Amino acid sequence: MSNGIYIIKRDGSKEPINIDKIHKVVQFACEDLAGVSASQIEMNANLQFYDGMSTSEIQEVLVRSANDLISLETPNYQFAAARLLSYGVNKDVFGEYTAITLKQNIDKNIDRGVYDKEFLELYTAEEIETLDSYIRHKRDENFTYAGLRQVVDKYLCQDRSTGKIFETPQFMYMMIAATLFANYPKDLRMHYVRRYYDATSLFKINIPTPVMAVSELLLDSLQVVFLLTAMTLLTAFFLVIWLLAAIQLNVQGLVSMLGGYVESMRRYAVEKWRTLVSFLS
Repeated sequence: MSNGIYIIKRDGSKEPINIDKIHKVVQFACEDLAGVSASQIEMNANLQFYDGMSTSEIQEVLVRSANDLISLETPNYQFAAARLLSYGVNKDVFGEYTAITLKQNIDKNIDRGVYDKEFLELYTAEEIETLDSYIRHKRDENFTYAGLRQVVDKYLCQDRSTGKIFETPQFMYMMIAATLFANYPKDLRMHYVRRYYDATSLFKINIPTPVMAVSELLLDSLQVVFLLTAMTLLTAFFLVIWLLAAIQLNVQGLVSMLGGYVESMRRYAVEKWRTLVSFLS
């Protein structure tokens, strides 16, 4: 059913609007979610179709509609909204709803200049195929709308001028894991990559923002991020020390305090590293 209205697809082509297809997408987003109604999302969206409307516009209206229905009484709309947003991401990255392989996405993003081609020198084709077998795209359904919106807006590789997205959250998690452990011994790194991917994609541990932002893009950038992060922490640390010193006006106490803080930071860093390694082992 099109009513003579044509919509613009993501690739720029036109096709008659298919209302039944829109119904199915919303129904899939509500599947197995208690207290969520597909018809309520559609009615709340108050969609007014017009000739030349884009599929991205339709998707965004449906996402906002589901998001507006989130309340203390109906919290599961946050998952419906996240699924609707995820469908749009998948269409951008896959072209359709069927997932492409990790290798295909890597090749595309190297051609676009957003992934470092050195990645293909660090991992063999067989290893990349194995990494692909670890990926579970269905885990995107575990996102709440707020969580997925933040990942999409801030961390996924994309063209900021057009909004075109170049990777899904699961591709992002896998690429971060593979990049972080790329220089580990080859007989161990695949184990660590899989464990780290599972831990992050299942939200068992959080990835620091600087690492999420650049670790999968250009490998040299990761070293810069670690350096800048360390410099920022040191700057903040010494600023706090300076303020405390200004308040206390006690040189001897400052020296003693400084030594204590440095030792505490060292112990904290060592303990956190041991915890992470133990978790991934």
